[in-house]
Amino acid sequence: LNQSNSVRLTTSQVTTPNGLVANITLSAVDLDALRASSVAKSLSSTFLSCSSRAFTDVTFKVGNNITAISSQAALPCATLFQDSLPPQILQFSVDLNRLEVALSFSEAMDFSRFNFSEISFSANPLLGPLIALVDSTLLSILNPVACKIRLAPSVTKAIALSSGFFDTSSFFLVVPTPNSIADTTGNLLVPISTSSPLAASQVTIDSTPP
Repeated sequence: LNQSNSVRLTTSQVTTPNGLVANITLSAVDLDALRASSVAKSLSSTFLSCSSRAFTDVTFKVGNNITAISSQAALPCATLFQDSLPPQILQFSVDLNRLEVALSFSEAMDFSRFNFSEISFSANPLLGPLIALVDSTLLSILNPVACKIRLAPSVTKAIALSSGFFDTSSFFLVVPTPNSIADTTGNLLVPISTSSPLAASQVTIDSTPP
């Protein structure tokens, strides 16, 4: 693969029987690693290398190992179909003691592009009001598919002044028009509307004394 940013397949599986063509089904772990790297973004960034232990032939009794392909002589990719599937937010949790929100996505994301004001909280999305995460910032990237947000003081104040946020059952997230939240290929997030909001998986209510 790309010599300056290679990705080793660790848990993917060969899914074809013996033959001249080997189809490899990428595992979720390997796929996320690829999406988070600069590999497979274009033909010019996609190459294949392998050790001699990657494959053996079907010689009677004792298979012969394949000839290794070094990174210096890596094979260029002939055909590349880029990721065109939009990512989704799978779940989120809120910790109002730490002033943090944790987001989990369906695939590797380009966190550098995020504008968190596109994300809003609501205790009742159909009736409102929506509290946009304006001025909130990226706190940490947990892995290619998860991050933590530091809530801005204005957001936590709006939550405290609202009468609807009590527990997990009263915290919802909506992203009606994502314009910056995208995966590493540039596919924008699947919108989360007020009619189909995402409920929090866990909420820690503020218990810090003033």
